[in-house]
Amino acid sequence: MIANMRYLTGALAVFLAIALAGLVRYAAGEDTYYSPGDVSRWEHADRWGKTPVVVAAMAISAATILGLLISTFSPGARLRRLALPATALSCVTLVAAWVVLTAGH
Repeated sequence: MIANMRYLTGALAVFLAIALAGLVRYAAGEDTYYSPGDVSRWEHADRWGKTPVVVAAMAISAATILGLLISTFSPGARLRRLALPATALSCVTLVAAWVVLTAGH
């Protein structure tokens, strides 16, 4: 059971890393509300002063991914108990960053 949990935390870390990379790519993408090639979503968030929210959400998610990777390779099971709450926190912050990047028109 413990070995299976180790694989689970590793898989969650990989999944969240892919989601974070997708969010970074989404932020760099063009905001379709404006004329094509005019403004990226990141620039739009910067116009509204929401860049710190997005950066904080990405930093929290990255820290969670790092924690999950550390717990994957740690010998004890103590850190693995935090895997599900950490994953939930990371998911919430990724969704919040996506909402900030998408909303505001």
